[in-house]
Amino acid sequence: MEYLTETGVEFPVHANSVRIITTPKEFYDLIIERIGSANKRVYLSSLYLGSGKHESAIVDGLSNRLEETGSLEVSILLDFMRGTRGETEGKSSTTLLKKIADKAKIFLFHTPELRGVLRSVLGERNNEIIGLQHMKLYVFDDSLLISGANLSDSYFTDRQDRYVFIENCKELADFFCSVISVVGSQSFQLCSDGSKKLGTECVHHPFQGNAPEYCSSLRDGVLSILEEAKKRKNESIDGDTKVFPLIQMGMIGIDQEYQFLRKLFSTKEPSLDMTLASGYFNATEEYENLMLNEGDYNLKILIASPDANGFAGASGLSRYIPSMYSSIAAAFLAAIEKHNRKNVELVEWSRKGWSFHAKGLWCDRGNRIDTVIGSSNYGYRSLHRDLEAQIVVSTTNQNLMKRLREERDGLLEFSSVVDSRALRRADHHVPVLVSFLSKILRRFF
Repeated sequence: MEYLTETGVEFPVHANSVRIITTPKEFYDLIIERIGSANKRVYLSSLYLGSGKHESAIVDGLSNRLEETGSLEVSILLDFMRGTRGETEGKSSTTLLKKIADKAKIFLFHTPELRGVLRSVLGERNNEIIGLQHMKLYVFDDSLLISGANLSDSYFTDRQDRYVFIENCKELADFFCSVISVVGSQSFQLCSDGSKKLGTECVHHPFQGNAPEYCSSLRDGVLSILEEAKKRKNESIDGDTKVFPLIQMGMIGIDQEYQFLRKLFSTKEPSLDMTLASGYFNATEEYENLMLNEGDYNLKILIASPDANGFAGASGLSRYIPSMYSSIAAAFLAAIEKHNRKNVELVEWSRKGWSFHAKGLWCDRGNRIDTVIGSSNYGYRSLHRDLEAQIVVSTTNQNLMKRLREERDGLLEFSSVVDSRALRRADHHVPVLVSFLSKILRRFF
């Protein structure tokens, strides 16, 4: 437990208050249900909000609940570039949300890394490779729904993700509401006429001001939340289930997830069964070395097959992204063979008509399971470029461990082994140019 308790921030929860959601429809229905019953607050953090009927129903639900209660606090945090994509055509997150901007706080985080000539040269969509607000946190009163899923149609219908709902844990909900608020305070705020203004607390402009000073302000704000959370832990926390938040914001020097993964991936525990899932698996060189050279445990890595990649069927240059991930998978498979790691296996998820966006870790020790869930894909982007939020749920509760194993096995049910034979299939074909460019561009994915 050392690598968990070192963060100094932990929250006890009742095992029966941890609800594991397994389908996109359940995810959507829960959001609609909880918006409709919220009395105190609704805090939503996502990369973006889509513009279809499902998303309109979310905004309508918020609007109706704001009118019904009169005192409901609503804060929504999105990424600036992704949230404004399509705005000129009237099909963006901001287009849909401006109708409640006079009653709710709509924050748009703009990475300080995208500035100057770079901001002018990179067009819409391409500018998102520099860095994003990527946290997926959904708080309803004192309950937290954490996921890797965005608030968009495919995530409600046919894109498989992970979702854990922790009910009635005020301290945990308060913690993540504070994280959303602090990032929001250093972001743009959407006005009801569609314009964006910097909040009064944001004294350094994200892309026109001094970048180090902006990053320092954001860092100080996040660190103050972590320090405050540590203070509340004045006595030993008993119980069979605990939650440990992990905040990863590499651009401002906060790296809790990185410190956790370094220790986890270097674990020497041959009896440990670890499963890692990522829709966009792109391990850093350090993580790869720790998994294959330093660590010793049974490891199964679940990735998206080319047809289940979120960019499958895309137009323009994006259509080559599944091939790029196939190239990365092939390189990782070669590394497994080079290190002669017989207890490391690469498998891919495929389900007709569906895409795969699930991410997380299951560390099964028989008498305890630690599961990691949140927004991170454990790659270069998550480590250095994006704002990420995760939790580790650590439990010895027999019922919860059973449900976590069922969740893991349910995802693996749609998987098949990736080996040299699989890589020779047509769907895994990697054009020579893509193979070359993936070595250069993988730090942006």
